[in-house]
Amino acid sequence: MRVRRPEGSQIVEGAGAPTSTLDAKRGAPVFAKPLTYVYRTALVAALAGLLSLSIGLGPSAPRLAHAASPEAAVLDWNLYAIEALVNAPTATTPGAGQTPPVAVQHLAMVQGAVYDAVNMIDGGHQPYLAGLPETSATASRAAAATTAAHDVLVGVEVVPALSQTIIDRLDSRRDESIAAATLQDGAAAVADGIAAGQAAAAAMLEQRADDGRYGSFRFTPAASPPGAWGTTPPAFANDPFAWVARVDPFVLESTSQFRTKGPNALTSGAYTEEYTR
Repeated sequence: MRVRRPEGSQIVEGAGAPTSTLDAKRGAPVFAKPLTYVYRTALVAALAGLLSLSIGLGPSAPRLAHAASPEAAVLDWNLYAIEALVNAPTATTPGAGQTPPVAVQHLAMVQGAVYDAVNMIDGGHQPYLAGLPETSATASRAAAATTAAHDVLVGVEVVPALSQTIIDRLDSRRDESIAAATLQDGAAAVADGIAAGQAAAAAMLEQRADDGRYGSFRFTPAASPPGAWGTTPPAFANDPFAWVARVDPFVLESTSQFRTKGPNALTSGAYTEEYTR
């Protein structure tokens, strides 16, 4: 991937070869450059989406105006992704009804592709995935963000699959966003932006194709040892989303990177002290 050095930027010290298999799939930092408003917007949009999932809030009403700016495109498509993935199938704007542990996997894919698509045009930042093609610096960032988000949403394998109603809505909103970007940036710039978005989405879908989502892993209830995990009444059901524990992480080296040492032994003084507090 070609990365243009922005004026006044400095080469990052120690930016060398990847240090892990995951790093090898992702880009290595090349230039230090303050985050632009577009990148800050993408970060805020991603965090806002995760916050809405964590506190159980539904998404706000859809934006009525499809602004052509890249900042608006990032925010619009973050909202559309939440609607498509999180909204209940019976909602006014129906969605797949995914629970937070499931939806967060797919929202991360959407936002990662959006970031890479815009970064392919702006350059100067560390890409999430390495090996993306060169892109014109005059390409439409709004078209790139729109296409990346749309293509991940309609292309990612989810269980259950997105309904045709949801896909048709995403297609319609893509067309509206691209039309607005064309008026703002011109047809040639939009065509280049669409190509960047398609490349970023395809790379994300390829990398996450066999990442462990919807795997067969389930927790094994303990037979009797006190302090070990077990099912609870009345259903005594296993965790249907236990497979999340085996999904390849997005930015960590491994799922055990920050794992704790586990609970204190029941015969230890530390356990007694905590129990009697």
